[in-house]
Amino acid sequence: MNQTKLDLVLINPPSSLKVYSQSRIKAAIPVIPLYSIALLAAEVRQRGYTVRILNLAISRHPELELRQFLSEHCPRIVGITFATPLYPEATSIAKIVRSVYADRVLLIGGGVHPTSLPEETLSDSEFDVLFLGEADETLPQFLAQEQQDWISIPGLAYKQNGKMHFTARSKHLQNLDDLPFPAWDLFDLSRYKSPRITSRRNPVGSIITSRGCIHRCIYCNKNVLGNRFRALSPLRVVDELEFTLQSGFHEIHIWDDQFSTDLDRAKQICELIIRRGLKFPWNIFNGIRVNSLDEEFLRLAKKAGCYSISFGVESGNQKVLDSLHKDITLEEYRQALSLVRQIGMETVTYFMIGLPGETEGTMQQTIDFAMELNADYAKVAILVPLPDTDVYHMFEKEGRIKSRDWSLYNYHLPSAIFQHPQLTQEQLSRAYYRFYRQFYFRPSYILRQFVKGITQGRLIHDFYYMIKTFS
Repeated sequence: MNQTKLDLVLINPPSSLKVYSQSRIKAAIPVIPLYSIALLAAEVRQRGYTVRILNLAISRHPELELRQFLSEHCPRIVGITFATPLYPEATSIAKIVRSVYADRVLLIGGGVHPTSLPEETLSDSEFDVLFLGEADETLPQFLAQEQQDWISIPGLAYKQNGKMHFTARSKHLQNLDDLPFPAWDLFDLSRYKSPRITSRRNPVGSIITSRGCIHRCIYCNKNVLGNRFRALSPLRVVDELEFTLQSGFHEIHIWDDQFSTDLDRAKQICELIIRRGLKFPWNIFNGIRVNSLDEEFLRLAKKAGCYSISFGVESGNQKVLDSLHKDITLEEYRQALSLVRQIGMETVTYFMIGLPGETEGTMQQTIDFAMELNADYAKVAILVPLPDTDVYHMFEKEGRIKSRDWSLYNYHLPSAIFQHPQLTQEQLSRAYYRFYRQFYFRPSYILRQFVKGITQGRLIHDFYYMIKTFS
């Protein structure tokens, strides 16, 4: 068999989507090509290297597809990106690659987990090299190295001659406008179909218009993108939006950590979309802060095609909310959700339970607050103290971390990751399921969704997703 010689293949593990398969939001997971590896692929390709993307998240038989790909290609380097819950799976993929190619391939890894725990990741896996932090500049440098002399490349951890080596800390990319457009042509878009409950038109694409979050929530890990806000210029954003639509996408989701950190910039983006005459549905899927918007922005966003905005509320108890360092009040959530409803846009609210200071009473307050806000859709997760977050360090210091089995670090499957000071795992599990029952089975909510389903022609879709969610 003739093999196509590749410099690099970038792999997304299967469970980047399937990790939600046993959760109450299993029917509402958008199926979208991964932005980060599309961007990295474009970066290395414009430097003259050959690259492919293997997204196992959409594969029905991921191991079979992986082995088939490996038999047809002979990559010089195999890269795998993974967050903490995907670590065991990423190491399994690495073992398969190693079994096929032995030492004839370099295995590299990147993402938030290896950046958080490079020593552990290197020692417990087949990976040769880890990229710590952003890899936009360091990956092309790595590909250009003819010899395994990596000490001059910042942001690497690697094994060599039985020893671990760490290079200088890499710097964050300053001018994001220098980035290429993502390599969307490396994806078969016919395989990407997002559920109607999260989208309007398939296939759905994504964009990240900024990096870095200036806020200090204790459950967030910022070791990859940092806490300084860096952003694409409004013109560059709209150019990329247009490119994304031309690439075959019919809807776009914004995945920024905080799209409206610079509210004037966010308004300019909306104005440019309108001025250029781009007609497409989009939403702010990852959420924005309720104290980083105003009526002018919302009206501009809606006119520009934005139909839905998400908000990370977390708790319905002000004291618990304050412990997260979100610097937001419950009243600000009330005012923002009211304003968005007046404008006529869809709302999604995200909550967490099992937070520091949480009790049975505060969890019920969170459920009650979710019903008071009355968003179109609400989701809840159980707190997961991810590595290198403030809450993880706090629980670890108190001796409350009970497991480092990273496959258990899943927001929607209660497990004995940590011992909460006031709550048992059974109490957390009951509150998790009670949230969904009490929010979605209210007669007023059912009636509202029924009317909306009739007027928007999506009643059958809504009924289908309700059955999928609660089955």
